Amino acid sequence: DAERRALAAILGQTLDVVGGRRPTDVLRKLPLGDRVRQGLVTRMRSGGIKGAALRSLHPCARVCGTRVEFIGTWAVDGRVRALAGGMRDTGKGWTLTSLRLI
Repeated sequence: DAERRALAAILGQTLDVVGGRRPTDVLRKLPLGDRVRQGLVTRMRSGGIKGAALRSLHPCARVCGTRVEFIGTWAVDGRVRALAGGMRDTGKGWTLTSLRLI
């Protein structure tokens, strides 16, 4: 569905930046909430996480239709780790409002 595709695209591009496959300028163009963007910028200042890649994604749409929460996995250095977060439909498209790389 549309929410899953939007979420996968946003998270995939975000982890491409964190993993060093895309330039950090891409973060400015992605629909990220301020807290998410600041957290990623801070992480990038410390060198990012080379090789980070999205592995699986499990969204759960809320009844309101404007919010999706998700869990998933990402890989780095041959290990699989968890991630969780949420996104909201702002009326202009989906925005990643929270993200935790665990």
